[in-house]
Amino acid sequence: MSINESILQRTKNYFRCVGTLYETNLKREVCDIKITNENGQSEKVEGERINGGFTVRTANGIHTFNVYGTNLTNKGKENPMWPMYLKMLEWVPEIDRKDDEIPTSLNVEGTIRINDYVNQQGNVSTTLRWNVNKAQKAKTVLDENVPTGTALKATLYIQSIKKEIVNEEETGRLLLTLYGADNKGACFPVKAIVNEDLAEDFEDCYEVGMTVPFDFELIARHVGGRVGEKKFGRKTKVTVNNGFDVQELILVGGEDEIEEPESLVETDENGNEILVKTDWINPVTMNKAIKIRENYLNELAEESKDNNKKTLLQTKKESAKERLSSKAMNNSLWDTAFNEDDDDNFNFEDLNW
Repeated sequence: MSINESILQRTKNYFRCVGTLYETNLKREVCDIKITNENGQSEKVEGERINGGFTVRTANGIHTFNVYGTNLTNKGKENPMWPMYLKMLEWVPEIDRKDDEIPTSLNVEGTIRINDYVNQQGNVSTTLRWNVNKAQKAKTVLDENVPTGTALKATLYIQSIKKEIVNEEETGRLLLTLYGADNKGACFPVKAIVNEDLAEDFEDCYEVGMTVPFDFELIARHVGGRVGEKKFGRKTKVTVNNGFDVQELILVGGEDEIEEPESLVETDENGNEILVKTDWINPVTMNKAIKIRENYLNELAEESKDNNKKTLLQTKKESAKERLSSKAMNNSLWDTAFNEDDDDNFNFEDLNW
């Protein structure tokens, strides 16, 4: 396998959000920070972190952002961004503020990455995490003349283009599966939508396998909650089911396709092949990365099933011990003591969470 087919280079992405702080859930806490010392060895030192998230109200809905920042860098130096993280704790949200306080107006910037996890139903779920790299408090309160919202600019690989079908009918919108790559050479999916007014033009301009810098807007859309006409009586004063909000990443524009460079590798002064820096994504490399990701998700699902089985066995074990202990304590004819070590022959494994 040639070097240009085995290495997936990081793709660019960058977002910006302007709006008003709605709610915050940020904590300052002591933590262990893994650093690399002057000798090149890894060690853990005690430090502090700001961890959690916050939501911002915009004209396109309420959007959620993730924060994780430590007071030290991975080299053990003082993090120059730490004062910014501390300032976040002084922000005033719309929720739970005092009457005389004004919610903080924000300009938030950062990058997206993927978050794979096993949900409560035992299924693997994938969401985008909007990680904050920069956050500024506006000097003035945002007025109606200031555009608010969340915009994303990202260079992505087009993996699939499908027509949206609802109730067996086409809506006119397109559903896109796009892929980017992180700094470790792993790919991640980005699901996006092209609205009906741009769908035909999009299909004329782009096709599967292309690498394109795209522009997106994050939109919160309300789904469900329709109340039918009453044949008798009146509507209830309290709504039983008012639907729910979903967030959609809407593609609003795109640049020219990034063309494959004339040469993908070059030779350095030592005669070694090195990759040419390019934003173009090799379809062969990306398809291999997608297969690796699929295998990873399958392993994640199987691991979750194994952990659930262990949890069930552990629960049964603990319940049995409680029943045996209860019987022993309530029966005065027996002088039985139950040790923590008595169940070693059951070969149950302790869970490490």
